Amino acid sequence: MLFLGPPALGINKPLGTVPNDGNAAVWQYQEQVSGIARDNHFDVLSLYNLTMQASTPDGEHFGERAALVEAMMVINWLSQLDTS
Repeated sequence: MLFLGPPALGINKPLGTVPNDGNAAVWQYQEQVSGIARDNHFDVLSLYNLTMQASTPDGEHFGERAALVEAMMVINWLSQLDTS
């Protein structure tokens, strides 16, 4: 099983739509949930560092480049699986 962590909050996110702690809250969530996922034998793929410095028009949609990297990361993970 693979757990995909949340992306960072974009820097262009409209005011009032971001939690009070912003990316610190996302990072804390990522750390807490990743530990639980690992304890339950999940592999963890964090998208936070991939999207931390990405600039987007709406602060959410990171575009084709980030999506391609995410897809390549998942494909690389799939290629590591044992086949029977």
